[in-house]
Amino acid sequence: MVLDTELVRAAVALAVGILFCVVPSNWIVPPILKLADDAEEIPAPDGIDPGKWKEALTVPNKRAGGMLGFLERLVTLIALAMNAPTVIAAWLAFKVATKWEVWSNVIQVPTKLNDATDISYLSARRKWGSSVFMRFLLGTLSNIILGMVAFGLTWVILRSWSAK
Repeated sequence: MVLDTELVRAAVALAVGILFCVVPSNWIVPPILKLADDAEEIPAPDGIDPGKWKEALTVPNKRAGGMLGFLERLVTLIALAMNAPTVIAAWLAFKVATKWEVWSNVIQVPTKLNDATDISYLSARRKWGSSVFMRFLLGTLSNIILGMVAFGLTWVILRSWSAK
């Protein structure tokens, strides 16, 4: 049985794109996210136990975030390969809606901590919120861009083979 050469080329190009989606998980995205990871450096508000404050700011299960990032890059690659960019828009809308819901109803930050002074809590809350927001934006945007780069890589491979 002879495989269709075009199909094999497309599969190889897509495999390279998928492999490119894996690589950023270790070498590209973490340094970008490090730009927003100020949470460990945010001092506890006056009157709050520093150990408990640090524990409250610790991001649980960062590995799950890395897997989500890989899947986000993969969805971008596949959506572009299938000429369905609305899938990316739908994912982003879903992501924003779920983030909004979680922030509004699940992990809403209290407006006041009884043991903290108002100004030190306001400062810590603003810094932490900025860190979380920047991590969300930087992670999402870097994943979408890297998914686009993965698609561009597959496109270049396919174009170079079809030119021969």
